[in-house]
Amino acid sequence: MVMKAQFTAKMPKIQQIMKLFLALFLISFLFTPLLAPAQAVQEQFQVYPEYEQLNVCSCATAKNRIFIENTGDTASRFVTTESGAGAPYTDYTDGRFSLKPGERHEITQFVTVPCKKEGSFTVNTTVSSVFDQSATIATKVNAKSCENLQVQLKKAQSVTPPCTPAPFEFTVRNPSGFFEVYQFEVLQIAGPRMLAEEELRNAAILSKQERVVAPGKTETLSLIMHLPCGEYGQYDFSLGVKTKNSGFAVEIPFTLTIAQHYAYGFSAPLSLKDMPICKDFGTEVPTV
Repeated sequence: MVMKAQFTAKMPKIQQIMKLFLALFLISFLFTPLLAPAQAVQEQFQVYPEYEQLNVCSCATAKNRIFIENTGDTASRFVTTESGAGAPYTDYTDGRFSLKPGERHEITQFVTVPCKKEGSFTVNTTVSSVFDQSATIATKVNAKSCENLQVQLKKAQSVTPPCTPAPFEFTVRNPSGFFEVYQFEVLQIAGPRMLAEEELRNAAILSKQERVVAPGKTETLSLIMHLPCGEYGQYDFSLGVKTKNSGFAVEIPFTLTIAQHYAYGFSAPLSLKDMPICKDFGTEVPTV
């Protein structure tokens, strides 16, 4: 009877130990996934341009598109910077932006080449993330001076009587991709008499001394030549045109011939209508 009592007394302790082991087993089973090592988040992105090389005229702006794609599994913020010899001439539409995984962003790169600058140079575009990752692409820029000066003589009154204004009309076209300022001046090449500088300035009346022409546009320039009444004969002139930005110049020759004849007439008073005139005798007739 004593042994049975002892065994019965130990039963509650054994049950408590078994329950404790069971509880620990369940806890370890349920929370084992939570205690597994965490995988590192990866940031990846790609940067690529539309053009790797740009050909541009001096005074003009070249445009390039740059694409940034987030190929990683986390969102990030990005910053765009430029370097290289072409950095002072380069701008971007969007220097700071954010991308979620799988998103792609497009920025526009503008390279404005100064007037008179020619040759090749490189622009480096670097895209950096907040996780200190970066990617750099290089764009080669080939710059050259492009002639953007097309002038034609469209209308001319080449022969005129003395004391008569003679109209001329020119067209000025800007074939380039940038705005240009055109400057005009009338020069004398030859003639019966070389006009003094002030005489020529007064005789050649331009509608504009300077004109801005948009890319691909054509403007009209009017010129009135009005020489002094005592001038006659063939005068050779030229319209000098200069481009203020790109530095090109051209002269368009034209000729003005002033005929040596003067329109005149006379009439006698009605009171002298029946005035006799004798043959072989000089007769003075008053005129008005």
